[in-house]
Amino acid sequence: MRYLELASQIPTKTRDDDAAKLCNAKLPLTKAFSIFAMMAYGPRLPIEKIRDETHRRILLRSAAPYSLSVSSLETILAADRDELTAYEIGLIKNAQQIFKYTLPGLLGNYMNEQVFTPRGVYPADDVKMHLGLTGAHAQMSFMNL
Repeated sequence: MRYLELASQIPTKTRDDDAAKLCNAKLPLTKAFSIFAMMAYGPRLPIEKIRDETHRRILLRSAAPYSLSVSSLETILAADRDELTAYEIGLIKNAQQIFKYTLPGLLGNYMNEQVFTPRGVYPADDVKMHLGLTGAHAQMSFMNL
């Protein structure tokens, strides 16, 4: 990605000011693309160079309104086909890294801090509700179950 001329013109970690918010958040192209990839494909990301080109283009067009201006999207789509393919593969590889490393780490931290609390330390109210720690069990932690 760092050697692509297209990536130097429109870096994947930028966000244009006139782009719409996604879920009330201002996201750079990489994160918006990753969210749409996760929603559309789950763990089976379109990473094949030629076969999945159309799927990556759909993801780019879906994520673009939430991070790019119309002129930035037109600049990306007007690029040379090989460079555009490499740019989209870079975006999907970034999404793959998020799914492989970032999400499991965040989930592990949340579970350790909010759910698997030691005795005498109580989880957050929403976690207690989902674990059924209400009524007579309200003063218990997950480790007491």
